[in-house]
Amino acid sequence: MVNKIFKKKMVITPEQEAEFWMTRNCSICGNDLGDDRVRDHDHVTGLYRGAAHNMCNLKYRITWKVPVVFHNLRGYDSHLIMQEIGKFKMNINVVPNNMEKYISFSLGKSLVFIDSIQFMVSSLEALVSNLSPEDFRIVGQRWQGEDFDIVRQKGIFPYEYLDDISKLNTEGLPSKDKFYSSLYESEVKEEDYQRAIKVWDHFKMKTMRDYHDLYLETDVLLLADVFENFRKTCLENYKLDPAHYISAPSLSWDAFLKQSGEEIELRIGEEKDCWDNSDYPKDSPYYSAHNKKVIGKFKDEAEGVPVIEFVGLRSKMYSYVKESGGGGMTAKGKEGVLGWIPVGLQWSRGANLRGSHLRQRADICHSGNYETTEEASLICHIAQACSEAYVMLNTIKGLEQV
Repeated sequence: MVNKIFKKKMVITPEQEAEFWMTRNCSICGNDLGDDRVRDHDHVTGLYRGAAHNMCNLKYRITWKVPVVFHNLRGYDSHLIMQEIGKFKMNINVVPNNMEKYISFSLGKSLVFIDSIQFMVSSLEALVSNLSPEDFRIVGQRWQGEDFDIVRQKGIFPYEYLDDISKLNTEGLPSKDKFYSSLYESEVKEEDYQRAIKVWDHFKMKTMRDYHDLYLETDVLLLADVFENFRKTCLENYKLDPAHYISAPSLSWDAFLKQSGEEIELRIGEEKDCWDNSDYPKDSPYYSAHNKKVIGKFKDEAEGVPVIEFVGLRSKMYSYVKESGGGGMTAKGKEGVLGWIPVGLQWSRGANLRGSHLRQRADICHSGNYETTEEASLICHIAQACSEAYVMLNTIKGLEQV
């Protein structure tokens, strides 16, 4: 069944075939095609998409990650979800704002929860009001005619009134005073309450459960239309999909790099002081006696060969890859207990922004053939030296000190 879905034969018209030979630029990367061109098509629909470089076509794959979008996930919904996740043993990775608020988190290898308010800092009501009728494609598939005209505005709900599940069986719409919000210290507007009455009467509702269910359904579909229109705008202008990002800053950074075509040099910043370069020849531009014999500093033990990737747990405990392809793993002077991350380099590759956080699980190996598992929170930083990129793991929490 899967092969039948993802291996559909390409559907291409004679006009598209002619366009394929006349096209000068790759439909994926935008660079000159030359003689390196293949027909790129959608493996789900089978439809031809355009001419592309062979390598661009091979890299253009379907992702198995499914973004789950909440509006104000960080401030509200994530707390409810986390309470339930805590009851089960689930593999979870988080991008925290602090100990209680999470910008994004993922469950397993597929579900990635993101917050739409990190892209569009406004209420859902305001965002919905900015859309024109033709922008409500998803809502329009669910409701048509007069139904559509009624539901394409965000509804109101008596949140504080509904403090017991039994109230869902209440017959009739609650009175206007029941819609009071102590959070905003305000009553509902008369025009909004009248619209709620209109919704109740139009859909022939009998209990609060009917109103509750419609309110939730319209909220979800309205947010879907808002986010899909935002995705459409970004794809048209930058060819970047917000569904693959966690916030506007991360999206705008890639948009800047893509539009400008500039390569930004990474700076070593405060990580520069991690190194003891006193063993370098004194005429080397990297020689410094500043950290000579200072405890906790890293020395270059790669015999002068440029290192393209470095993961340091602490002094004399690190892993690295040389430019030549070789590398090594060092854990000197340890007796009894040894803590090491088997996939340290692979861990660090996931943190490509300064201050990124990764939550993973690591095997802590003890002498005597005893193994246990601890959670490790890694604060990863990008550093650079000698025109090469280095990845530093400066802090490890949860691992036994060795």
